[in-house]
Amino acid sequence: MHTYLIMPEGCRWLEVYYTTPEMAYRSVCSDYPPKKRIAVLDMETGAATVYTRTLDSAGNVLDVIKEAHICK
Repeated sequence: MHTYLIMPEGCRWLEVYYTTPEMAYRSVCSDYPPKKRIAVLDMETGAATVYTRTLDSAGNVLDVIKEAHICK
């Protein structure tokens, strides 16, 4: 498991423990609007990934979109 820092734009940051950055994103994404850009920072490697998502008309996640991957 890795320690990830969830960093939504303009919101409070949160530390979580997951296997991958996408799993860390999925753990909190329902708390934010789909188009809100959320950076997930791997605290061990310093790599960050920015995610958003798309929903269907019922509000179910259709796709998790990796917008950027930033390496330290």
